[in-house]
Amino acid sequence: MSTQTFTELHVKHMLGQMGFTFDENGLKTLLLDKGSLLQRTVLGGRVIGGGVTLQVQEHIYHHYLSDEQKRVIYGSGYEIGSSQPIPDTSEKAFYAYLAQTYGGADVADLVKQIKKNIAALTGIPFKVFLEKDRNLALKVVTLFYRICRIYRPHLFRLLKVESADKANFEFRSAFPQQHQQSEENSAVLSEILCHLTFSMPKAYAEQAWRILTNLTLVGEAMAVYVKSEIEGEQRKLSHYSRHNIGAALDAILEKQATEPVYDRLDFLLYASLALLEYSERKNSNRLVMQAVYKNPLRLRTLHCAKLPSFSDKDVLTFLTGKAVTRIKPSLEKQAGFVELIVRNYARDLTKPLPTMNKQIIKALILHDKKFGVHIPSAITGVGNVQQSVTSILKDAERYARNDPEGNYPDPRRYPEALLLYWDMRYHMAVEALFSKQVDDGFQKMQSIAEWELRVDTQLIEYLKFSDIKVYQSLPEIADKFMHQLGYQPGKVTTFTD
Repeated sequence: MSTQTFTELHVKHMLGQMGFTFDENGLKTLLLDKGSLLQRTVLGGRVIGGGVTLQVQEHIYHHYLSDEQKRVIYGSGYEIGSSQPIPDTSEKAFYAYLAQTYGGADVADLVKQIKKNIAALTGIPFKVFLEKDRNLALKVVTLFYRICRIYRPHLFRLLKVESADKANFEFRSAFPQQHQQSEENSAVLSEILCHLTFSMPKAYAEQAWRILTNLTLVGEAMAVYVKSEIEGEQRKLSHYSRHNIGAALDAILEKQATEPVYDRLDFLLYASLALLEYSERKNSNRLVMQAVYKNPLRLRTLHCAKLPSFSDKDVLTFLTGKAVTRIKPSLEKQAGFVELIVRNYARDLTKPLPTMNKQIIKALILHDKKFGVHIPSAITGVGNVQQSVTSILKDAERYARNDPEGNYPDPRRYPEALLLYWDMRYHMAVEALFSKQVDDGFQKMQSIAEWELRVDTQLIEYLKFSDIKVYQSLPEIADKFMHQLGYQPGKVTTFTD
């Protein structure tokens, strides 16, 4: 009896957990069946290793399947998952394969549309990819043709993301919102990205997997210096200034090439879609930020405040300037849900917020409910999406009241724009209410948020249509930004009142 490797045991366990047999049929069902799409992409868990996090099918494909298994499971060489080259380079044979395998009387029209959209995503005419590597180009077209025929006839409507006036946090390849259409949209995007790595050499695949993580880490690292400059200019304008931020960005994010740079089609497409995912999130953040700072904070500062006691009644009476004689149970429940939102974003579900912070949340709910804030969200395929920031608090309060254990609903059931509003509004309020002047803290937080978004905008524009070399240098950008601003490693100044 042969000994199974750790990878074999791991894959066997994953298949068993999802109800599939550990054999060729089980693998085929998971990796190819239409009904298994969600399980192999966004709902089947994620595998961490080697500094990257992979979806189930990525892990199985790259770390378990042999070339022979890939050939057997994915079949024809036209498929991007097959280890075999395309069997025929002629257009006629290619169209015949697509028609026979996936159907459609308008094969040529759909292929033309796919080529046109690939060119738009990469910035390079598709004929260039055909000339450079026809084998890879046709495999990629097959992938998109399959997605269009089986999952999304209007795939490129999903990928174009035309929602400038609506938040679109649902355009994501992992951790979808708890909404059927959101899950399916995320699964389709994940399916495309996963399959694009199938044809990549190891170095390209590893770089592709790091794009979104690196973008997030670089943005967070640069945000530290943005905050320092904004806070510092209030104390030492001769040294710290928001104008320094703009000058530093222009210096380090100057594009070397004015035209899109050719690289492997699979990587360029992956990078373009990953950047689009990141960009759409930042555009949505901008819409939420505008809602957060649209209404000034008319609460009293806690800086050097003198209160009769730290009871909820006394603190809320002081903050709001109105007598609060009773804390309604509904307010307690709603505040608890906002706390859950804040802790979710902080990725800390074990440590409760300090009592004073909870009181700030209650005051904020009382303060904001009169504004009637609405943030429109877009979910492709859904028309009526929840928009009111207070409606989710009322809904969560009703849910918890009727739950036998008093539990709150999973926040993912609500549009993320509405969740993020409360997280951003909370952090702004805490900063503002502990400042000497509430308005000063409000304005400072608004400036920091605006400049952080400008950093992201210029970073996205810098990376657009870039090859692997530019993405490999991405982690260095934060250090360049630091040096351009005149900081030394580990020498960020923290300012306090």
